[in-house]
Amino acid sequence: MNVVKMIFTGISMSLYSTYLLKVYLDLFLVKRSGCTGGIGWLLFFLWQIYINTKIVFFHPVINLIMTLTSILSVGIISYEGIFWKRCSFPITFVMMWMLLEGIAGATYSYLNNGQSLTFLFSSIFSKFLLLSVVIGIRRFMKHHGGGRVAYGGGAHLIIFLLSGMILYPIIYMLVETTERKGTDLFGWLLIAALILTVMNLSMYPIYLRLVETVQIKRNSSMYIKQLESYERQHGLEEAAAAEIQEMKHDMKQHLIYLQELARSGQKEKLLATLEDLIGQSGSIGQLESRTGNLIIDALVNSVWEKTFKKGILLHTKLTVPQVMKIKDEDLGVLLGNAFDNAVEASEYVKGGKGEIWIEITYEKGYLYILVRNRYQGKIEHNKENRLVSRKEEAFHGWGIYSIKKIAKRYHGHVELDWEEDVFSLEAILYDDI
Repeated sequence: MNVVKMIFTGISMSLYSTYLLKVYLDLFLVKRSGCTGGIGWLLFFLWQIYINTKIVFFHPVINLIMTLTSILSVGIISYEGIFWKRCSFPITFVMMWMLLEGIAGATYSYLNNGQSLTFLFSSIFSKFLLLSVVIGIRRFMKHHGGGRVAYGGGAHLIIFLLSGMILYPIIYMLVETTERKGTDLFGWLLIAALILTVMNLSMYPIYLRLVETVQIKRNSSMYIKQLESYERQHGLEEAAAAEIQEMKHDMKQHLIYLQELARSGQKEKLLATLEDLIGQSGSIGQLESRTGNLIIDALVNSVWEKTFKKGILLHTKLTVPQVMKIKDEDLGVLLGNAFDNAVEASEYVKGGKGEIWIEITYEKGYLYILVRNRYQGKIEHNKENRLVSRKEEAFHGWGIYSIKKIAKRYHGHVELDWEEDVFSLEAILYDDI
């Protein structure tokens, strides 16, 4: 009967731990689709059963290392995205779990004259605390956003987190090896665990601040691109005006020459000259966008210039006023990200079949944006309809994060869709705010 109870308790606690870990990691990481994603979870679940059923007792340090390894396997195997991010957030979970177990044990020992808490009650109490902390982190990240942004902090963040994780076990081992174990000693251990817990929790607002800093740098890069687009727009307009002026200047000479060819009956040469002049006039003064809205004209004409050089077909439908309440810098970041992604995806289409459709229309107080492009290969998505394939990873990274953030600023929304070989980005921004 005791064996059955032990197995039931072990499985229940293991399922509970797995659930908590999944709720936490889903806040920051993108799940990997397919059977491969289940391997990491299986390793973690088996290890939890192993320690919860107390088949073999290991040293606490060994338990910590094995738990860290099993949770890292979940982050690396069962999720996708930047490698360092798949390592850093599993480490923060292990740190929090370890510190909460320390708080539970130190609190009990401090209140009961140095007596140790049993394994079962320590595990239950610490997991109850962990549930509360995970719910709090979830609410915080849902409120502020940015959890799934493609930023992992790099190797230096991993080293910092591991250093913090090593600190508490060292303090704990010093307390355990001390001959005189008074309640004051466990009180200091409790204080150390609480301080480290506060430091661990402070990592989340710091992480969001780092995300915001990186986002500002990225937006600064987009603003530089806007200035370059303005300069190119000005150059294109000057070139177009110069070509038109030159055509007007040369038109009389061309007409005189055509008249002489007609009088002399040189029909073939006349037709050839006309075809040549018609071909020249098709490219004279050519600009894809002439709406009068400086930012839209600059960005669309910049895309036209890129697609023309790369052999990508571009279709545009533009109906916008010269002035809107939407800030040029916001519109520039949104359109810049959307256009860059569309051009980059079209470059992968083989056989010169790259094609982009841009529709920007304004009516009844809102701006409607639709950017569609052909793409090569297969786009995978999960149950939440989030893109998970590596080729489209940018869409659930900085690009789509910036686009959604700006759309939200104008009480709008963004929709992504893909069918057959066409990817679509649709955005609505309200101009009457």
